[in-house]
Amino acid sequence: MSKRTIIAIDIGASKIRFYAGNEIKEFTDYLDIPPVNLVGLEFDNQKLLDILTDNIQKIKEKIEKGGDTVEAISIGAPGPLDSFRGIIEETPNLKGIKNWQIADELKNKLNLPVFLINDADAAGLGEWWLGAAKNYSLVFYLTLSTGIGSASLVNGVLQRGMGKAPEWGHTLLTGWHSSLITTKNDDRLCGCGNWNCAETYLGTKGLAKTYADIFEIRLSDMNENQRNSVSPKMRKGIAAGDPHWIRVQEKYTEYLAVLLRNIILVHQPEIIVLGGGIACGNKPLLIATEKILNQIMNPDKDKMAVMKQGLNLCLAKFENPVNLGAAKYAFYLLDKKS
Repeated sequence: MSKRTIIAIDIGASKIRFYAGNEIKEFTDYLDIPPVNLVGLEFDNQKLLDILTDNIQKIKEKIEKGGDTVEAISIGAPGPLDSFRGIIEETPNLKGIKNWQIADELKNKLNLPVFLINDADAAGLGEWWLGAAKNYSLVFYLTLSTGIGSASLVNGVLQRGMGKAPEWGHTLLTGWHSSLITTKNDDRLCGCGNWNCAETYLGTKGLAKTYADIFEIRLSDMNENQRNSVSPKMRKGIAAGDPHWIRVQEKYTEYLAVLLRNIILVHQPEIIVLGGGIACGNKPLLIATEKILNQIMNPDKDKMAVMKQGLNLCLAKFENPVNLGAAKYAFYLLDKKS
């Protein structure tokens, strides 16, 4: 029997990955269609459109040869974007892409419905649907990767204000000072054009800056591939008990704990799920973060600590939940129209 299938595309800051998911929750990662590497590259709207169209056509043919029907295309992409109009506006982490009407352009080429969703929203929705946040009502998802993405869900419904996902990665993370930690005197310029956004401390480049400071090297001497390698090297350094890498992780988790406190005070979620390449499967990072968070939200010192009661802080179940959430989002919109 033919199954309704969604082609889900994850346009990340470093690569584009292609998947397909059907109505009975079967998902296929098209390994024979390799991810498109975006590291260090600059695209324009047309070039990226051609790449997407070519790969989608290949996947569509494979699905239809297997007897199933492609119902729609669903794309998770970095924000800010307009999911209602299907436009990627101007994201700091996709160089060269601006005011791209991606949904309409792909729809015209492929003659299929095309949906667009913020990648962090998609990841949060995927973890709520099938992952670590399943059965929770008040969910917050935080991506720790090239950029810092965030999603808030209430009973499975994305909370998006007038249409855009919350951009916690571009809120200020500076000026915190206590007997335990300080974020003062460490100013960093963000890709969005502002100073001291959370992403400048917690994204891939932010982690690399902390590494460079502690290892006493210049960040400007590191190329993009070297910056991207800091996260896996930190895991190995922590496992080996290297004191320098321990300090890198400590500093990173101090910044992360401050951001989490801010998130808790605004959203008071039941669960915060940490995902993305820096956090995925990283139990030592989770343990260190929980330790610092408990210290700065100690009821004896922080009168706001009551806001954290009942919170579950955990790692994402899936390495890449964006495709799951993008597919779920498409099925929801299709069923809503029918």
